Amino acid sequence: MTDESGSLSRLREAIMSRKRGDPLSERVRRTLVTTLYTQPTSLAIGAINGIGATAVAACISDLQVLYAGCIVLTVIAVSRVAAAFGLAPQNNATST
Repeated sequence: MTDESGSLSRLREAIMSRKRGDPLSERVRRTLVTTLYTQPTSLAIGAINGIGATAVAACISDLQVLYAGCIVLTVIAVSRVAAAFGLAPQNNATST
């Protein structure tokens, strides 16, 4: 057990010692954000599935709380999809 905790602490120190602003980290961060926000179709498909599942659960259970949750989820999903369509894929001036 001591060996595992020692390995974990060494790993934690290695991660924490790495600079967050180094070029590789910035490139990886930019790539992740770009792929997240430049594929609004897959984001919309996931949102539709989530909304559909919540709507079915609300209809079957007939609970007002789930209807409210479905409405909140719909508002969040629509705003995320709209934001994904609104962000330019290679616009460096846009801060996500």
